[in-house]
Amino acid sequence: MPIRSLLLVVLAFSLLQGCGFHLRGQVDLPSSMSELYIKIGSGYPGLERELTAALRENGVEVLTSPSGSSSTLDLFDVLFERDLSTLDTRGKVSGYALRYLVQFRVTDPAGEVMLEGTRVRARRDFEFESTQVLQSQEEQDFLRESMERELALQILRRLSAIAAAPVSGVSVLANRGLVVNPI
Repeated sequence: MPIRSLLLVVLAFSLLQGCGFHLRGQVDLPSSMSELYIKIGSGYPGLERELTAALRENGVEVLTSPSGSSSTLDLFDVLFERDLSTLDTRGKVSGYALRYLVQFRVTDPAGEVMLEGTRVRARRDFEFESTQVLQSQEEQDFLRESMERELALQILRRLSAIAAAPVSGVSVLANRGLVVNPI
C-alpha cells in the first residue's frame, strides 16, 4: 500500500510539472541575467534584500558592482508612503493605506535597454489604534515586509518576460503597454 501511495504522489508531481506548474517565486529567467547588478537608492534595504533572495533562489548571481555583470536591474523610482484612509466619529485617524511603488528597467553591459521602464505596485490597508501605537508600528513593519516580498515576485515575473520575448521585441511590448503594469 505505501508503494502505491508513493507512486500516486510521484505521478501527481509529474503531471503538475508537465502542465507548466511552478512553485511560487520560481520563474524562467533568461541566461543574459545569470550575473545581475541591482541598482537601487538607499532607504530601501528590505526591498533590496527580498529581491536579492528571490533572484538567488532562481539561480541568479547578484553582484555588488556593475563591473562583470551580464545585466543591470535599475530601480530608478522607488516610493513607500503611508496615507490616511479612514477617520473615526471623533475625527481621529482609524486607518491607513500603505503604498509601495517601484519603477525599473533592465539594461545590458553596453547600456542597451532590455526591458523599458516598468512599474509594479503593492497596497495594504491597516487599522490604527491610538492606544496601541507600538502594535500599530509592528503591524506596519510586517505589512511593509509583505509588500516587499510581493514586489520582488512581481519584478521576477516581469524579468521572465525578457526570456519569453525576443530581445528586439521587448521594447515593442513595453511601448504597447503589454509589459508595463498600468495599475
